[in-house]
Amino acid sequence: MLDEMSEMNDKALRTSRRIKYVSLFVMVITIITVIPLLLISLSNPESKKFFDKEDIKSSMQITIENGGELSSVKHIYDRRENKEIFIDLLTGRKSNYYAEDYPLSDILKDLLVDYYKHPESSDSTYLIALKEIIAENDRKNPFDILEENQKYNFQNIQEKLDSTYEIISPDIIKIADELNNKNQLVNRYLNKSESSFTISIIALVISIILGLIQLYQNHLTSRRIGKSESIAKKGINQDS
Repeated sequence: MLDEMSEMNDKALRTSRRIKYVSLFVMVITIITVIPLLLISLSNPESKKFFDKEDIKSSMQITIENGGELSSVKHIYDRRENKEIFIDLLTGRKSNYYAEDYPLSDILKDLLVDYYKHPESSDSTYLIALKEIIAENDRKNPFDILEENQKYNFQNIQEKLDSTYEIISPDIIKIADELNNKNQLVNRYLNKSESSFTISIIALVISIILGLIQLYQNHLTSRRIGKSESIAKKGINQDS
């Protein structure tokens, strides 16, 4: 009888060890799977696509240096290649890219900043051409910084006002700038909310997995104790 109980205890111990190893394996796999998804979600909560920053700036700069006009620069912008950048998000190289909705006006301003950062390679002809293109773009496309539906509404107002628009254009542009600032604040708030929601979901999934493992371990322990008690009772009955 004692040998039988000892054998059962050894078997239960081996089973318990196997469960611990399986639990550890499941936890490791879960962490390996979840952490990259979490990092991507936090880095790119809106699941946006991106385009290479240096490629498009280099193409625009060469075009302007060779006498290209705003239409040529805009053509480069419209034909940009948007793509997923999961690996770069994980390796912290997101700064090498622009988000797919990054406006042309801001890229042109980035080119102007780059010029002033490197005065040793100054080219006054390029600077003059760049400033002219920026001014022309601001004049022709003052609402590019807005979201698509907002841009459409402002452009519609511009067309309906026709020649009268020139009189009130400074006020309209100020309103557009304020709206753009509000858009950025709202997007930051939404991004934080989405990130918090993602973290909560991941934490819930991990808790459920660990809870199920714990329940299974408790179930096996209860069975082992029940069998031991049953064998012990049989032994007592036989002795009596």
